[in-house]
Amino acid sequence: MSELMHCIYASAAVHDYTTVELAKLLQRSQQNNQRCGVTGVLLYVEGNFFQVLEGRPADVIHTYEKISQDSRHTRVTRIISESIHRRAFSDWSMGFLSLSQQQLADMLGARDFSDRTQSIQPIVNGRARKLLEAFCEGRWRTKLPAPQQLFKMSA
Repeated sequence: MSELMHCIYASAAVHDYTTVELAKLLQRSQQNNQRCGVTGVLLYVEGNFFQVLEGRPADVIHTYEKISQDSRHTRVTRIISESIHRRAFSDWSMGFLSLSQQQLADMLGARDFSDRTQSIQPIVNGRARKLLEAFCEGRWRTKLPAPQQLFKMSA
């Protein structure tokens, strides 16, 4: 068994997060992950999260279990959990990008990566790329209703 693993999951945010809320979430994630040796990347796309966690199996499993119980998101779906030979995000306690669906689609379609998308180069290869493409196409994602729709549904 490998001494490293990664866990990739997607979830739906309970509300549309502001930039400030996302910054706080990222800061706390980075602190927690640094303490336990977990690295990875978190994407936020129009109310949905897609995350790669990597590290020692016990640490990744513990982190994922804690995340899956977090009330800030629902429908947490583990996409893949498997042994890996090396980390793809070894320099990041948690990398982060907040993208629109179009920006994500443009990034995946790009052959010549700009500085903005260069930071997630490790995830745009192999199996992780296929999972990210599926996420971009709508798999494991839920678009949040517009505020007006929420009001109408609750009335």
